[in-house]
Amino acid sequence: IMVGLPNETQEDIENTVEFINNHDVQGIKIHSTYVVKSTKLAEMYEVGKYKPISLEYYWRSWNI
Repeated sequence: IMVGLPNETQEDIENTVEFINNHDVQGIKIHSTYVVKSTKLAEMYEVGKYKPISLEYYWRSWNI
């Protein structure tokens, strides 16, 4: 699971958690979005169109 993608909402995260809870998932790995140089996401970050989530938001989102 990747958290913090552009335009992701709290509702998106809740839907992901619901999906996981409703399936026989044996393991999960959660990553925050990482901005890599020379990518579209890096361009968005540089001009202020993308802001990475905070650690607080990350933990709060998965504690639902």
